[in-house]
Amino acid sequence: MIVDVAGHIMTGDFLFTGDGGVGRDDLPSGRVDDHWDALSVLERFSGDVVVCTGHDPPGTTMQTLAWNRDSNPVLNMASLEEFASWQAETSARLGGVSKIKTALPANIFAEIPEHVPWLD
Repeated sequence: MIVDVAGHIMTGDFLFTGDGGVGRDDLPSGRVDDHWDALSVLERFSGDVVVCTGHDPPGTTMQTLAWNRDSNPVLNMASLEEFASWQAETSARLGGVSKIKTALPANIFAEIPEHVPWLD
């Protein structure tokens, strides 16, 4: 999902800045093929819009879409196969998310519930 707000696009985990690439599709609700197809939406935006991500490493400066088109490896990939391979390599390099059982319910419920039955 992308939200266009007066010269800025809010991309959440859909797109990160520069070599950060994109969000991980190995996490719950991730779908590599849908994510790849959705990246074509970025073609609708001019290069001067500022990309505001959901999170990036501390100290990362927001950049324009044109800058990201030059610097983000995902935006220079030519095929779903190349993207899927990048996703698999990135997931293997980063490993599991240690706090997923806390983070996922917190994102769904906007709080950390006492008990989440499907995570037992």
